[in-house]
Amino acid sequence: MPTRRDESWRYTPAEDLVTLLRTAVHPRTTFSLAAAQIDIMAGDHGGPRLVFVNGTFAPGASYRREEPGVDVRALSQIGRTAAPGPVLEPDRLDGFAALNALAGDDGAVITIGAQHGATTPIHVVHVSAPDLDDCLLTHPNSVVNIEAGATATIIESYVGFTGATLTNATTVIDVHDGARCTYHRVQTETSTASHVGHVRIRAGHDAIVTCTSFSIGAGTSRVAIDAGLLGDRSRVDLAGLYVPDGDDTHDQVITAEHHGSHTCSNQRFNGVMNDRGRGSFTGRVIVQPGIIDTAAHQVNHSLVLTDTAESDTRPWLEILADDVRCTHGATVGRLDEDAVFYLRSRGIPENDARQMLIEGFTSEIIDAVALATLRDHVRSRLRAKQRRSKADA
Repeated sequence: MPTRRDESWRYTPAEDLVTLLRTAVHPRTTFSLAAAQIDIMAGDHGGPRLVFVNGTFAPGASYRREEPGVDVRALSQIGRTAAPGPVLEPDRLDGFAALNALAGDDGAVITIGAQHGATTPIHVVHVSAPDLDDCLLTHPNSVVNIEAGATATIIESYVGFTGATLTNATTVIDVHDGARCTYHRVQTETSTASHVGHVRIRAGHDAIVTCTSFSIGAGTSRVAIDAGLLGDRSRVDLAGLYVPDGDDTHDQVITAEHHGSHTCSNQRFNGVMNDRGRGSFTGRVIVQPGIIDTAAHQVNHSLVLTDTAESDTRPWLEILADDVRCTHGATVGRLDEDAVFYLRSRGIPENDARQMLIEGFTSEIIDAVALATLRDHVRSRLRAKQRRSKADA
């Protein structure tokens, strides 16, 4: 199991998570949730939806939409022996990812056939519903296969009810030659939750992948996105927003590894740290030997709202080739007091002025999402969290 001595786990309380893992228990009972309740918790984005409650498929809250070349099913509907598993390279495994592969929880299997396209977003929702005095442990997993020339938009949401939970999630996304995939990961679990997430993306020749991660909930959250640009002329754009407050710890570990020539990767992450929250960003870029005409760009902006909040930002570049263009940059700062004064001089109360500036900062990431229903949902979750934070204060 990982410890803080591991470079990629430096900013995550790994030992606390391992201790929690040893005492947590799998759910002993099942829950049924209405579709309307899922709409409130995770949003309704107009396409097929698979819902999993405590790691078990919930058909009553799910719905399918038949579309040529688009197959969206739960693993339990296919049969474990017939379904593709979350294949992870051994050198990419840590103890949590390996445990997820062995745990046997239900999950989503999404396949888009060659030259086909999903006309509506495909939504996968994982719900944690604790009913025990013990910590609830689940191992959600999803396997996404976008075949050559296909297109799809995937949304994966992690939500939950109040109570101690540990979610250990893995998502594997294969985007084959000439395919296009947009993937949104939205984590809005409660402050009593702990979350460990691993997303593995593999992009083939001429493939384009856009990935956005929102870490809005959980007291302890670690999201690792590991993107491999395996084919020539592939492109991966990675963006994210994390907003720890209270005593939250949110860690983003982002890797873009270039195996193909004429490839491009972008990393753009913003963090807002409040109260005693700690937010961390590690942006890793690896360019393998012999690669030519490669571009990798990385930027991380952090907004620290209180004296007790913390922000960590770390570029981690391993450039093993010569014909590359790699840039990185980071800023850490407070709200612009001149901007606050300007808004107040126009008759806007100070609290409202500060909130407007914070929303402008977070909108840099949210507005890049093309799906209007998802933008609205993320904004509503952010505002709800800020209201709870003010009430606790």
